[in-house]
Amino acid sequence: VSLANKTGAQIVVVTVPNLDGASLEEYATKLFRKFGIGDSEKNNGLLLLLALEERKMRVEVGYGLEEILPDGKTGRFQDEYMIPYFKNDEFTTGMLNGYKAFFKEVAEYYNYDDITIDDPESNTDDDFISFVIFIIVFWVIIIIIVNSFTSGGNNRNGRRRRSSSFFYYDG
Repeated sequence: VSLANKTGAQIVVVTVPNLDGASLEEYATKLFRKFGIGDSEKNNGLLLLLALEERKMRVEVGYGLEEILPDGKTGRFQDEYMIPYFKNDEFTTGMLNGYKAFFKEVAEYYNYDDITIDDPESNTDDDFISFVIFIIVFWVIIIIIVNSFTSGGNNRNGRRRRSSSFFYYDG
């Protein structure tokens, strides 16, 4: 919230049970447009979408953040910080690590240092309270998004996308 208030940038994490028959790309784009993630003029939103049943995830990046989050970097963040956890059914840890990596990148871009976030790979006891707070906020956001998704919302044009199927790994 503080990042959004100061920069207009928003990072939204969404976990859904399934995609209701839609493709991952369609579902992510629809969510991104419907909720108007990020500042409407800066186009600086970021969506991390995880579909549990399909075991797939997608990173949707607004045009205003493409400079710092091109497809290659978003793919690397997924490969390093998220997918290894997803393969072990540690979805919360994977999403938290991914969120931390993306947050650090966006915060650095905007020279935003009001909040310090641990490195994505950190996993110390000091992080336990932050982790519990994250879980609570995570579920509140999911409830709000699911409720909003069924009741209408904003429509904004195109976003860049990066998908990942974390169980269909070629090695």
